[in-house]
Amino acid sequence: MRVIDVIFALNLQPLTYLCPDEFSEKAVPGMLVTAPLRNKTKTGIILGDSTYKSESVGKTLKSIISLEGESPILTPSHLKLIEWVSSYYFSNAGLVLASVLPDELFHKSTKKRKSKPTKHLYRALTIRDTELSEALKVVKQNSYTCVLIKMPDFLYELSYAVRLLSEVSSAIVLCPGKADSEILANMVSDTGATGNVTINSGLTSAQKRDTYHELIDGTASKVIGTMPAVLCPIKKPSLIIVLEEQSPHYKQLSSPRYNARDAAIMRAYMENIPVILMSKTPSATSYYNASTGKYKYLEIKSYAHPQAVSVVQTRQTLSDRVISTIKTALKKQHKILIFINRRGHSIVVCAECGLIDECPKCKSPLGLHNKKTMLCHRCKHEGKIKEICPRCKGVDLRQAGAGTQKIEEFLLKNTEAQPLRVDSDCAKTPKELEKLLAAATKATIVVGTRIILKRLFFRGHFDLIVVANPDVYFSFPDYMASERLYQDVSALSEMIPTAGRLIIQTSIADKDIYRFLRHSDYDGFIKSEINKRKQLHYPPYGRLAKIDIHFNGVAPPAALFLSDEAEVLGPIDKAVVKEGYKHSVEALIKAKDSGSVSRILSKIILNKNITVDIDVDPVTA
Repeated sequence: MRVIDVIFALNLQPLTYLCPDEFSEKAVPGMLVTAPLRNKTKTGIILGDSTYKSESVGKTLKSIISLEGESPILTPSHLKLIEWVSSYYFSNAGLVLASVLPDELFHKSTKKRKSKPTKHLYRALTIRDTELSEALKVVKQNSYTCVLIKMPDFLYELSYAVRLLSEVSSAIVLCPGKADSEILANMVSDTGATGNVTINSGLTSAQKRDTYHELIDGTASKVIGTMPAVLCPIKKPSLIIVLEEQSPHYKQLSSPRYNARDAAIMRAYMENIPVILMSKTPSATSYYNASTGKYKYLEIKSYAHPQAVSVVQTRQTLSDRVISTIKTALKKQHKILIFINRRGHSIVVCAECGLIDECPKCKSPLGLHNKKTMLCHRCKHEGKIKEICPRCKGVDLRQAGAGTQKIEEFLLKNTEAQPLRVDSDCAKTPKELEKLLAAATKATIVVGTRIILKRLFFRGHFDLIVVANPDVYFSFPDYMASERLYQDVSALSEMIPTAGRLIIQTSIADKDIYRFLRHSDYDGFIKSEINKRKQLHYPPYGRLAKIDIHFNGVAPPAALFLSDEAEVLGPIDKAVVKEGYKHSVEALIKAKDSGSVSRILSKIILNKNITVDIDVDPVTA
């Protein structure tokens, strides 16, 4: 009797079952089966024949109960992808399968699909044949090649994707956000194309069920979606496209902690099809891979002149020069955005000894909110504002730095305009944010955090954008901080017309990144950034993994973190202890390649006295 491995959409590795002779012929990899599990029956997927070697399999193994359907719903290459995601990201295969086949797929429902999302009024640009020809050559080769295309802006990316989709029979397109996927789906629909489905967080249970059934039965041939779309059960895509390939939104924050961009590249390799990565500001890793010939590199030059970018050095909330510029813009009835990547009011510093009020849990600076609450943006700890310095007992505690609330107050005091604040304190739900963004289109001055980075929604809307205190990007140790800052400023530049102005206000104007920003020189910036990382052995010249270790007894032995082929930074206490444990620590593994990372992680997880959460290739470190 055959012995097979079955994956269930649960936090489990594959389980082994007997396959009765009556099912043997049809029990092929990718087939749905029903099998006993924990005194119940559960639907799973056949992974393949097992390597189980027991001589008494009949006594130790249970048998599958039935086969579901007449043919497999997952292909061999798709099963290999599941195994790769499970192995590379140290996640149980069952959790990966749950991302491939959502639970709604197996539940019968009489609910009707709700109406489709509101149509977005964005029109695709006209793409010249000459700008499409090189990419089309790759697409029509029908074999694996990874192409990185540097784009003029995000609207061009979307338009380029629309043209490429018209040239292929089936495809997967990844977008960083729900709204982006809906906009692209509408653009494709405007061309008269059929057989397209969308996968994102906006789907109801009924919509998700029907969408996945359409992919499995072949009714749908092209899928446009966010991160989960990369693992969807489309039978044989002929092309994969990743828009905004540098976006951190492609990284799953809970297990399986996969990066959808990297999974897209691996899926294309396993399916032997082309994959196209697009971005105005490609990630350092992708740029490096293109420069070394691992990826094919194309660039679509922008015909528009870059907006004027100036850098102002100051420690003021807003400098006199910036306030003067804002007042001039107000007289001309221009639209103004003050962008700052920090909500709240300010931080509190002792004027006598310089002590910054820190979070007692994670030691991050606490931010003053609504003039009464001290809030940690990292671990969410809340406390009251202190009246006496705990170190020197001084009473001269001053507010320093600036967040959205402080800038809002400053503008109210120094201009005649009423600013509109757009941050997560003002919009706590998607509906509240939608209303707030709509109000922002009518406001004269907007003060906003990263949640206002809606390039299409505000395309060319603001005449003046001021980036206030970008130094907050460097508040935490993150090797990608400069890259993130450049990419955010680049996104902001699409929200002003060519004749508009972008002012960056910083206290460290001599930092390299500001020189590159002033000249809109992303190529120069990213080459310089890659060279810096080489010296420090950060990606793309090394591999990283973050690990959280939870335990109740004594701390894991120091030897657990020693390795001849990897550097382990830490462990240090975590800000918040995981529920059910007395202690939680975190560490960062830095090695020359993924194999070295994998070997040290394998050693750590063998310790039975600890629980380990692993994040391979984290987007922040």
